[in-house]
Amino acid sequence: MLAGWPGAAEALDAAVAADPDFPLAHAARARLHAIRAEAALARTCIAAAQAKVGDSGDERERSHVNVLARTILGPPRDSIPVALEHIERWPRDAVIFSLPMGAFGLFAFSGMRNHDQARVDLCERYAASFAADDWWFLTHHGWSLAENREVARGRGMLERAYALRRENANTVHALAHAMFEGGDGEAARRCAVPSTKCSARPNATSCFAPTETSWT
Repeated sequence: MLAGWPGAAEALDAAVAADPDFPLAHAARARLHAIRAEAALARTCIAAAQAKVGDSGDERERSHVNVLARTILGPPRDSIPVALEHIERWPRDAVIFSLPMGAFGLFAFSGMRNHDQARVDLCERYAASFAADDWWFLTHHGWSLAENREVARGRGMLERAYALRRENANTVHALAHAMFEGGDGEAARRCAVPSTKCSARPNATSCFAPTETSWT
């Protein structure tokens, strides 16, 4: 799910089947449904997570489910304060940290004028909490920088993230953006349409649709 790669739904279904009482499996399934704009399914899964976490969840799990429930069930901008409170206490919770990030995240959709800078600030505030080779954090930090006019620095982080995890559509997407923003449209096209076949989609020639790079 964090990489935008095939198999997330199946993995989460297996997690729910293995331990139906584990609230975070239901919560992650709800998040994936929300990403896919499957609102009714997202509501059903987050309701299951709320029920399970009320029975057996610890403080971090209750906060995690609460943030996702507010994001899914209410106006998303109202979940920003609780998301930031959760991140302050548990910054390595990537599912919650991902909520304010990206062009479709809580910051961007909140109406705030400086959402590009806000994403950079959030990443830099908590960078010390992540290992230098954390591909997920490098992706979001690099993408935030590239979208905030620090294209070269952002591209460098994204290239490191991609080298660390190739099966990662989100990083390829962000890296293609950084290349395009830096004026390297040909590299962006090569990034978006790799010459090797995708291992998760053996009949496909690309794991990332090159629509946006066609702007050039």
